[in-house]
Amino acid sequence: MKNRAFTLIELLVVIAIIGILAGMLLPALARAKAKAARIKCVANLSSIGKAFIGFSHDNAGRLPWQLTPSQVANHFGNNYKESLSHIYSVLAVKAGVQSAQILRSPCDAMREEANESSQKSWTTYDAKRGQYIDCAAISYSLIKGADTVRPSSILATTRNLSTDDLGNANWAGADENPPPKNAMTGLNAGQGQLVLADGSASQSTDADIGNNGSGKLVNAHISARGGVILGPGSTYVIGCGGGGCTGDWDFKFGYKHVYESHADDYVTNTTNLRKYTEWQSDPITYWAPTKNEPASITQIFKFKKPTCEVYLQTLVASFNFGSSKGENSIWASKDGQNWTQLIDNPIPSRIDSLKMYKKKLPEELLGGNAIHIQVRFLTDNSPNSSYSMAQFCRAPKNGTGPEPGYFGEGQNVFELKAKFKKKH
Repeated sequence: MKNRAFTLIELLVVIAIIGILAGMLLPALARAKAKAARIKCVANLSSIGKAFIGFSHDNAGRLPWQLTPSQVANHFGNNYKESLSHIYSVLAVKAGVQSAQILRSPCDAMREEANESSQKSWTTYDAKRGQYIDCAAISYSLIKGADTVRPSSILATTRNLSTDDLGNANWAGADENPPPKNAMTGLNAGQGQLVLADGSASQSTDADIGNNGSGKLVNAHISARGGVILGPGSTYVIGCGGGGCTGDWDFKFGYKHVYESHADDYVTNTTNLRKYTEWQSDPITYWAPTKNEPASITQIFKFKKPTCEVYLQTLVASFNFGSSKGENSIWASKDGQNWTQLIDNPIPSRIDSLKMYKKKLPEELLGGNAIHIQVRFLTDNSPNSSYSMAQFCRAPKNGTGPEPGYFGEGQNVFELKAKFKKKH
């Protein structure tokens, strides 16, 4: 008997059936993956709950934001601040949490990069020594009115709350258009997770929170009595900045290229620096050293109120043409004395290196009435007056040339936005 091969029609039918089955299975697999991520997120919250309950038992029933002055000195030194970065950096809390990975929800892809970095530095964090985990690594907020003697009080939640008041909040979702700023990639509108002060963690819906304090769980939270606090439980959400950090940006500044009329408005000092214009059809512009000596530019943004959140967007570029090379770095400070390095851009091993900063500033830079941004440069045998080996804010002057803007066409090459603390 001869072996019979598939005909072309039969093969096409099989392929079509496989395609149909794949179309049916892939959405189911995606739903299963999302469900598994929420289950793991609940497990993380359970671990966080146990850490804070243990801390409370060791500190006369008090959570880190409820300590007496002597207890504050013991755990925070002189560095107490009602913010996630400070609280999660307390050594006794860290001992209970055990790993920075627990602080990131698998439903929160936006926190993954910062969390990986924080995991590498986990052993260095100590609130008492002023060393704090980056708030951008944390997916879980804390609730001020939690009390371990009030088992129904809410202790911690996923960060995707629409406001910093649990009594008026709903769960923000990645499926909303446009997505709210606090949305988490793996949670849709009406989806969240939380843990109570008795250690029980669960998935949650909008029926549990908000509704002017009448949500099922938030109402129990408000109504509970006992412990170290008096009266109804506060529904204030402890977030990254402390003191309330909500709403739109209170301050905005930006420019698309260094020759814009307002680009120098906050420049307070330049050393061995000038503006360059390269020769492309749409000229490329930037700040760079005048000669082969250390150079810098400093911008100071002064505010009437303390900052609780600051976003920076900018870039530096360095080049290595063999005998000609350059390097630069970006630094920030809230007082002009203590500086934090945001980007290090050393002499590249290949021809060029462009590094962008496009995120919120670290927690330790917040809380003051100013933000200082400084870029430092050094070049070696930078060839001539028409271009440089170390550049800051490299961007096309007209936005139409071969480099339409590294942040996207029409976007600012430098942008700083700030929110100020608000009273509750």
